Amino acid sequence: MNHKRSTEHEHARMINIRRSTLLLLSILLIASGAVGQIDANNNKIEDSLEFGIAATADTSVDVIVLYNQTQDALPIGSKVKYNYSSINATALGIPRSRLHELAEGQHVEMVYQDHIVHAYLDSSVPVIRADIARTAYNLTGSNITIAILDTGIDAAHEWLDDLDDDPATDDPKVVAFRDFVEDETEPYDDDGHGTHCAGIAAGTGGDSQYVGVAPGANLVGVKVLEEDGLGSISDVTQGIEWCIENKDRYGIRILSLSLGGGDANDGTTPVERVCDAAVDSGLVVCIAAGNEGSWNATVGEPGCAKKVITVGSVD
Repeated sequence: MNHKRSTEHEHARMINIRRSTLLLLSILLIASGAVGQIDANNNKIEDSLEFGIAATADTSVDVIVLYNQTQDALPIGSKVKYNYSSINATALGIPRSRLHELAEGQHVEMVYQDHIVHAYLDSSVPVIRADIARTAYNLTGSNITIAILDTGIDAAHEWLDDLDDDPATDDPKVVAFRDFVEDETEPYDDDGHGTHCAGIAAGTGGDSQYVGVAPGANLVGVKVLEEDGLGSISDVTQGIEWCIENKDRYGIRILSLSLGGGDANDGTTPVERVCDAAVDSGLVVCIAAGNEGSWNATVGEPGCAKKVITVGSVD
């Protein structure tokens, strides 16, 4: 009997030790920044950029450089894509062999990879009870403009061509369009995802029962994704800045970004800083959490921004 009790006691003690060890390990991982860490060796270059430098030293890589003061002179071979206004950062292409030279600049805070982002999907109106908001409180989105940052908008779609589905009235729903992919001036969508998201946000439904969340809202299309649903973080960042700069002109109150990419981070990447700047300017910024499931560290950028509304799924 004493031997049995001793064995049970030893087993319980080992379980407690294991639990304490796991708890301590978790604390250490969090404290050291291992969760969402993107620069493990602290050389001011995002780790994903350093893979394969020796093998592909002469190739060009797209980066976003964040400065802590004035911008430094760029290495030879650099080609500037954007100079951002709401944050002290530049998007550019640079020979991979000159990454370390770039990072060693006196005022460089961090060199980030210009990650590829891709389109995500949305949910339906009844699940979030938006139909009740319309019928009970007459909240239709009237006098509100939503900017859809995506693959574009088909402004001729019967759900999106006007505000009241009456062809006799002159009340276009899509009031502006900006294209950061092909620089076209007329609204278009060569993929369909942006039109899909625009319909969920503000579609009138046409002759169908499928009405969007805010059918009375106007739309602004900001094309930052290509025809395959892919795009660059630098284009997304510039698209958000354009919305900040033009929010009063078009009455933009909400930004909708059903897109994302990259790895989980601490919410301080350039695109996420611009997202937070948009919120500070008075905009509501809604971003998809992604399609990677409910595991830890599955929300990429720009969904990790600190001040936005990041939407996962509904139950």
